[in-house]
Parts: sequence; structure tokens; C-alpha cells
Amino acid sequence: SGQAFLWNASSGAVRHPLACPGPVTAAALTPALAIAGTEEGLLVVWDAQSGKKLASLAAHDGPVAGLALLPGPRLVSAGRDQTVQVREL
Repeated sequence: SGQAFLWNASSGAVRHPLACPGPVTAAALTPALAIAGTEEGLLVVWDAQSGKKLASLAAHDGPVAGLALLPGPRLVSAGRDQTVQVREL
């Protein structure tokens, strides 16, 4: 399994450890959400303020290669399975 961390940029202290079901291969952050893509093709979403896990979504058949945030807000995920997905947040 994997783990991600939200850090306080000013102090350098860990704000929240974020348990993840596999190694993290991509990440994105908004003021409200922290999002990780995993080696297993999952998208995991946490509340950025509390660290509470909000969702774990099957997205790709293989590792998530990249994440991007768009207005709307929308999340774009690219996988090593050569697919791109767009989801409303």
C-alpha cells in the first residue's frame, strides 16, 4: 500500500497523512480536495482540510500517469492504458 501527505508549506509540518491503497503515481491539489492516482489505476479523493477520504474510484487499467484540474471544477486523468478521462468534481 502507499501513503501521501499534506504538508503545511509555512511550517513544513505534516498536516495529514493520507492512506492510499497503492503506490501514488500522480497527484493534484485544490484548496478543498487532495487527489492521488495510483499504480493500480485508482483515483483517491480526500478533503484537504480534514484529511478524510471522500472517494476511491476505479479509473484506469494500469497506473495513473497524470492528473490535471480544469475549471468547472473537473479532473482529467491520463493512464498508461492510453486513455484520458474527465470527471466532474
